[in-house]
Amino acid sequence: MLAKIVEVSTVTDTSLTHVLIHIWSSKASYDRDDKPSGDNAFVMDIVASEDTPFNVRHHIEEYLSRRSKGTKSHYPPFHAKPSISRGSSDPKGILLIAELLDMRVAVK
Repeated sequence: MLAKIVEVSTVTDTSLTHVLIHIWSSKASYDRDDKPSGDNAFVMDIVASEDTPFNVRHHIEEYLSRRSKGTKSHYPPFHAKPSISRGSSDPKGILLIAELLDMRVAVK
């Protein structure tokens, strides 16, 4: 399973960070440029630091690991919440961390 961060934004009127990932069933599927087989959105209360990319990667790896072992009823393919209002106010400086955008995370 492979995930790619496709959006990092701020939840409107909060200091929370919104991270949207697309998910492919395999690296081969991603390499073929197949459409994502799922997605998920994370709402995180994180602070910009040198550890931020590691922490975000860790959250995504944990989610993918649970998703790969879970049942489809617990993890629907497309799980992002479009109702979350997002913006670019970035009160904690998270959106400036270039390493986050386009990050790829793989789990077996």
